[in-house]
Amino acid sequence: SSARPLTSARAGALPAGSPSPAVAASSVATASTQVPGGSGGVDVAGVVVGLSAARDRALMAGDATALAATTVPGSPAAEADTRVLTELLDSGEGVGELHTSVSQVAEVTLPDDAAAQWPSARALQVTLSQSASTRSGPEGTRTVPALQPRQVMLVVVPAPWRVADIRAVK
Repeated sequence: SSARPLTSARAGALPAGSPSPAVAASSVATASTQVPGGSGGVDVAGVVVGLSAARDRALMAGDATALAATTVPGSPAAEADTRVLTELLDSGEGVGELHTSVSQVAEVTLPDDAAAQWPSARALQVTLSQSASTRSGPEGTRTVPALQPRQVMLVVVPAPWRVADIRAVK
């Protein structure tokens, strides 16, 4: 079977972020725009880059607890990440060399359904891209192709910041 990128079958699933400080720093540099309108001085671009990097580290470590710390419990994002990690663990393969870039972060209007479910949430449109990564298992190591950059809307909830949902940009 062919290797697949570490995303769920849902459109717009968040790819794994980069564990590399250099990549994370460049992602912050390309995405470090203060979001206007009630951000309280929070650099939400930095928050999103940090969550993406933490998610990556958790996926590479196969750490369900660390992965769960990046999403709102019971949310669509948490359910999607659980599926991704379960598929990875069931395959018996490890993942390496994940590098995700988060750029072009802009606050957008929170959809009504998301506001009803998570009243304190913020919606951010971001561009995500992922370079090629590797999968290693009993049958050797293979390369998973890069994902093309794509725009998604992240619904993030504060205290602590976590991702609640990832939606395709319409």
